[in-house]
Amino acid sequence: MSELNTPCQPINRGFEFNGKGAEYFSIWIVNVVLTILTLGIYSAWAKVRTKQYFYGNTKLDGASFQYLADPKRILIGRIIASVIFLGYYAAAMFSPTIAVMILLVLLALGPIFLVWSMSFQLRNSAYRHVSFLFQKDYSGAYKTFALPILLIGSFMLISNLYLPEELKIGEPQATPMDVSYSAMDVSSYEQDEAALLNSDTIEFADTAEPAPISPELKIYLAVQTLFLLSLVFLAPLWDYLITRYRVNRSQYGAEAFSFEVTARQFYGVYGRLILMSIVIMFLFGILIATILPLFSGTAGTQGEQESTNAAAGVVAMLTTLLLVPIYLWFFAYFKAKRTNLIYSHIDLDGMQLNCNMKTGYLMYLYLTNTLAMALTLGLLMPWAMVRTARYRASVTSVDTNGPLEQFSAVQQEQQSALGEELGNMFDIDLGI
Repeated sequence: MSELNTPCQPINRGFEFNGKGAEYFSIWIVNVVLTILTLGIYSAWAKVRTKQYFYGNTKLDGASFQYLADPKRILIGRIIASVIFLGYYAAAMFSPTIAVMILLVLLALGPIFLVWSMSFQLRNSAYRHVSFLFQKDYSGAYKTFALPILLIGSFMLISNLYLPEELKIGEPQATPMDVSYSAMDVSSYEQDEAALLNSDTIEFADTAEPAPISPELKIYLAVQTLFLLSLVFLAPLWDYLITRYRVNRSQYGAEAFSFEVTARQFYGVYGRLILMSIVIMFLFGILIATILPLFSGTAGTQGEQESTNAAAGVVAMLTTLLLVPIYLWFFAYFKAKRTNLIYSHIDLDGMQLNCNMKTGYLMYLYLTNTLAMALTLGLLMPWAMVRTARYRASVTSVDTNGPLEQFSAVQQEQQSALGEELGNMFDIDLGI
């Protein structure tokens, strides 16, 4: 009797990726060639083919995912994004003020664009013929992005108002150092030059004192510094708010996802990354400062100039050899910790996602992928993408309390009853 009343234990079901590098290479190379031949127009179809391959080879409980997007909708979105970018670029060449106004308008419309893009992405993703959905909560989007919009908008306005004259785009302004030559000026210059060449001594004028920093430049630099410090302090909070908004408004069929994470946990990931960056960069600086004098001393017999050049070459080589793996390790650490934090706190009707990425293996993956692509001029990119997808699937799983097929069947019935929203006509892929 007690066995009947005991709740069933969750079943852990792992994701699988069955793609192969050689198989995907044939798709990738065709996409590259056709995209070049069509001047980028085919890139929308290339994206769909790529997504369909990776979705179709990603399986959960024996069933594959599906990507259902229409390439024409993607192409329309890219055309719109290109027109906006070209308009901004043209405005920036003639008037920085107009360019700033365009950016402010785009900034204000950013939450709407994000909602459309998320809705497009999820609505065209499916599992067992049940599409994912995104709730179009525009007011929630603006509440989520209110702080970033206000801060970035204020920064852009203040920077434009107090932009120093020497940094403004346009015709150069006259300054005390400007010289305008006329025919008489040229004649006078030639006479002075002849007298100078015939003289025995050359007298140099006293070096002019550096020009004082203008008040506008002081304000501009202060705003830049304050903005960078604000980004460092507020980036974890923004990441948390945006991730929570995206997950909590995502659905599988009629069932909504839930995200149970605090901002403090995001600050923990970012804080440890910043602390380790400071420590490693400090140790790296000590290492370079120790090696440089030693090398300079051994090369001193060749002359000061040769010694300096040789030491500079060694420092440059060491910097390249050490900074690349250091950067990849930082990136792998952040990617692994952030992905684990997010995925392991996503719940769907009692089903819990799990992710267990390892920083060391992810760094090894990034390093070998980078070397392989560099040595083959990018031809091994399909192989690198397949390796990465296979690893991500292998460390991701979901704990379920029952058959996924039965759960998907229920969601399919409920989704069919809901029908399609008229608002889907506004869904578009802007690459956000």
